[in-house]
Amino acid sequence: MARNKIISSKEAIIDTSLNIINEEGVNSLSIRKIASRMNVSSMTLYNYVENVDDIKKEVVIEGFRKLYKESYCALLSVKKHDGSIHMREGCIDLARVLFKFGCEYHGLFQLMFCSSDGKFRNDAEILPFYGYFANLLRRKGTGRNAADHNRTLQMLDHIAKNLILERIQGVHAYTAEEYEAYIEVFVSKMFDNEK
Repeated sequence: MARNKIISSKEAIIDTSLNIINEEGVNSLSIRKIASRMNVSSMTLYNYVENVDDIKKEVVIEGFRKLYKESYCALLSVKKHDGSIHMREGCIDLARVLFKFGCEYHGLFQLMFCSSDGKFRNDAEILPFYGYFANLLRRKGTGRNAADHNRTLQMLDHIAKNLILERIQGVHAYTAEEYEAYIEVFVSKMFDNEK
């Protein structure tokens, strides 16, 4: 049977790649495997992408789009009457979104947050997406309180992602409730001085 010679869009490549990453792991992603799943030749794929790293980068960007879309929806539920966000509830809700995302897109989560060579963290197009909690809950200003708050958000980011990675990698099989309990302990300490 002849292979199709046309790909409907670059998004189709990204979707196919995302499926491979989540089903088989990021190390299984290759131009040949993507082409096979899409029923096209490897050479056809090269009309749309430079190489497999180009595809991984696009998949990471798509992952952040998905994650941040869910996150903004969650934050709408914890807005105060003045439009500001209740920080304690915001942190807990964002941690829930992150956990759900990590469980649903485990391969993508690892690609986004465990890239051993750091190529995505250093990419100018992707770099602004890192620092999940700090990006969404950053306190404005230059004073000590704002700096301390933002450092604490970075620590929460690190703790939440590592708990999720431990679950994904089989180190600890945290349930959603156990994960949330750990997050709540940290968030409670974080906001002891806030009303």
